[in-house]
Amino acid sequence: MNANYFDAHHSLITPVALSIDAEQIIVTTSQLRKHFSRTATRVEEPYINAALILQFEDGSHCEISDPTD
Repeated sequence: MNANYFDAHHSLITPVALSIDAEQIIVTTSQLRKHFSRTATRVEEPYINAALILQFEDGSHCEISDPTD
């Protein structure tokens, strides 16, 4: 699925592809590949018409805007 990644150090939006399996969430671009534990990732409560936010343990996060994802 597609998402926007924020690394917690810069205000840049980085479009990424997310892959999720039983144990981890993988954030990938052509220059980046990060692995995060599913159990340590917090899902922020979504609001109507707002992006779903995955908050990672290192302070970074992803925003998923497509409601079908």
